Amino acid sequence: MSAVAPGDAEVRNLQFAPGNSPSSPRILRSIYPSSIAVCVRLAGKDRRRSAIDVSVEGLFVESPDHLPPGELVQVLLVLPTDITIRALATVERVVTPDEASFCGGMPGMGLRFFMMDDRLKKRWREYLQELSQSSAPLPADPVALEHRPTERGESRREQPRKDARFRVRIADEQSLRTFHTSNVSEGGMFLATSDVKELGTTLNLVIRHPISRRQFPIRALVRWTCRSGPTERRGMGVQFLDEGPEKSEAFLRFLNEG
Repeated sequence: MSAVAPGDAEVRNLQFAPGNSPSSPRILRSIYPSSIAVCVRLAGKDRRRSAIDVSVEGLFVESPDHLPPGELVQVLLVLPTDITIRALATVERVVTPDEASFCGGMPGMGLRFFMMDDRLKKRWREYLQELSQSSAPLPADPVALEHRPTERGESRREQPRKDARFRVRIADEQSLRTFHTSNVSEGGMFLATSDVKELGTTLNLVIRHPISRRQFPIRALVRWTCRSGPTERRGMGVQFLDEGPEKSEAFLRFLNEG
């Protein structure tokens, strides 16, 4: 699926459940030391950084930057094989220089992969497999939320959701509409809004990438609605349509590569 021209209306706080673990049990819950080069794109600028440690779910990057947890960033990773990969990530924690001086350690940001397409999964898995053969795992760190593993037996709906700021418009409507979203996965999302559509309504959504500003069209079907109760609970749950493997992979690659 190709990107489309920019639009004006927006939906904010799009959330996706993580679920990025490769199948290898050897690296499933391990953290490894790393020294790969990382370019972090923040506020339209590229910051050259280095990864300190990595895992299936994310990485800790040496950095003086301070961003709030949940902020989206795009990272460019240069692997030892000279393969460069792009990934969208959320800030899970920040260690300031003052905190690092007081408690020890390195100032930086813990970044957790947002959603991984198949190509990104494959390349990241291969890199971790190489690390597992040449490096001993680091001790588990309960503070390192970016490395928190996905528990076995959890469904996507049971996994923690992450706030992430996107712009999304309803392609067949002219007026600007702002929604808050939650409970979002590859298959759908909840739109908190007073403008609740009827069950079975098909919506043509266009999701704008938070870094590159490119857009991706996706259709959704209204599957359930809530018109009463607290304001933040009113809205509609929508299911993404045409969730074939090719489109799903194209959407995930769009999120990571921009």
